[in-house]
Amino acid sequence: MRQPSLHTWTDQPTRLIEQSVAKDDPDPKALACYGLLLRPSGSDPEDLMLRFVDGRPISAITTPFLADCCDRLAARGKRALLVVWAGTLWVSSWHISNAVKAWLREHNRQVKREGRGVRIIACQLPVKAPWLNPIEPKWVHGKRAVVEPARLLTAAELEERVCQYFGATGPMTLFMIGAHRYLPLWQQSSLPPRKLTMDLARRVGLKKYMNQAQRTAATWLAHFAYGTAIGAAYAPLARKIPGPSVVKGTAFGLAVWLASYMIGIPALQMPEAAKDQPVHRNALMTGAHVVWGAVAGIVMDLFKRSSMDG
Repeated sequence: MRQPSLHTWTDQPTRLIEQSVAKDDPDPKALACYGLLLRPSGSDPEDLMLRFVDGRPISAITTPFLADCCDRLAARGKRALLVVWAGTLWVSSWHISNAVKAWLREHNRQVKREGRGVRIIACQLPVKAPWLNPIEPKWVHGKRAVVEPARLLTAAELEERVCQYFGATGPMTLFMIGAHRYLPLWQQSSLPPRKLTMDLARRVGLKKYMNQAQRTAATWLAHFAYGTAIGAAYAPLARKIPGPSVVKGTAFGLAVWLASYMIGIPALQMPEAAKDQPVHRNALMTGAHVVWGAVAGIVMDLFKRSSMDG
C-alpha cells in the first residue's frame, strides 16, 4: 500500500526522517488491499468488500478476489457485476493484463453455459481520470486516516486500522446524520465532530484561512482519523478480554464516549461537553458510540476469523 500524499502547516522548520525497515522484519515487503465498492441499489445500502494479500497486486491474486466477490453477490441474488476500474497501464497494469482479460472471458462463458453465477462487465475509465471512480476518494481519505507519521506500522496494525476505518466509523456517521434530523429544531446545530474540529482549527489559527469546502473536508478527515486511532487502541484489548465481540465493542464504545465527552473535552475546555448538552444530543452521541463499538467488535471478530482461515 503506497504512502498517501500529505501536507501540513508549521511555524518552525520541520526535519523529515525517512523510516527504514529492519532487515529481520518478519512482515511482507509489500501489502496489497483489494476493494470492491458496491453502490446503493434498491434496498441494498452501500457496501465495501476488502481483502488483504502479501505482496503486490498481480493478476494471479486479482482473479481469485473477483471470483470471491461473485460468490458473495450470487448469495445476495445478484446476476451481474459492473466493475469500473482504471484501464491505463500507469495506474494498475493488472486491470488490463491478458491473464485477467482471459479469466473474465472464461468466467462469463461459464456463467452463461451453466445458467447460474454473476457475470462481470468491466468498464475501463478514460486516461488519467481516477476521480470518475467512486472508490478513489475512499482510498485517499482512508490512507490519510490510517497513516502513522512517527513510526512504521506492522502489517497486522495496518490491516486493523483499515478495517476499523471502513467498518466502524462509517455506520456511526450514518447513525449520527440520521438521528440528527429527529432532534428538536433548537438542538439541530452542527454535530460534535464539526464543532470540535473547527474549535481546534481556530486554536491553531487555521480556521480563518479555510473556506466552507475545506472545513467540511477537515471535519470528515478528523472524524474518521480519530475513529481509526481509537479503533486501533481497541484491537489489542479485544484480544485479551473474553466475551462476545458485540458486548465488548459496545462497552468500549460507551467507555470512549464517557472518556471523551465527560472527561477529555471538558478538561480541554472544548465545546460539546456532555454536562453542557441537552438530553437529546447526549443520547444521540451515546447511541452513535454504541453503534461504533458494536460494529468495531463485529469487524474485529471477522478480521480474526479471516486471519485464522487465511
